[in-house]
Amino acid sequence: MSKNIAETKDALPATLTNLATGLAQSIAHSASGGAFMKFTKFGEWLYGAEEIVVEEGSEWAINPQGFLQGWIAWGNKEHNNEGEKLGEVMGAASEPMPAQPEPVDGTWSEQRGMQLACVSGDDEGTQVLYKSNSHGGLKAYNSVILEVVKRIEAGEADIVPIVTLDADSYTHNTYGKIFTPEIKIVKWASMDQTAVEEEEPEPEEKPKRRTRRSRAA
Repeated sequence: MSKNIAETKDALPATLTNLATGLAQSIAHSASGGAFMKFTKFGEWLYGAEEIVVEEGSEWAINPQGFLQGWIAWGNKEHNNEGEKLGEVMGAASEPMPAQPEPVDGTWSEQRGMQLACVSGDDEGTQVLYKSNSHGGLKAYNSVILEVVKRIEAGEADIVPIVTLDADSYTHNTYGKIFTPEIKIVKWASMDQTAVEEEEPEPEEKPKRRTRRSRAA
């Protein structure tokens, strides 16, 4: 079982609290707010109920106080409920890892999450929550959060990572080409620089763009 960030960096919870105070007012939504973002098996980043494709090259600010850790349970073939979400328990990464819940008719696995706000391109101002329990998703999460920890412990003022959302891949002996999420830090910003202002809705909503393409079977 992988260690949570509180186990690997004892000073992180207090450090995040002291140095990142107020960030929630600048780029964060609560874990229940904003659209949900996901990374698909086709290597696409999508967000919202309409599954809008994230604009290539757009930049997103990650909230250092919005890292989450916990558990998610999914059904499986053994219980004839494969693909059914059975439960979820999440908490702030600056707090101890939540205890694994009681057994269910499925499998509990560790899950991580982060809050992002787009700061460039067509999606500017969009706020999302990304959660993953996949190996690739956990790897991308750990890569980002450890870089944030380094900045905080070094006393840097700019602790907000500005990232692009990409995809990597590898070839599996059984399943073929497997896509994995890649979150690239391109620069750093302060809390003030990443503040997202609420905008008034436009009189006529522009047509949605870059919705997910249909794929041949």
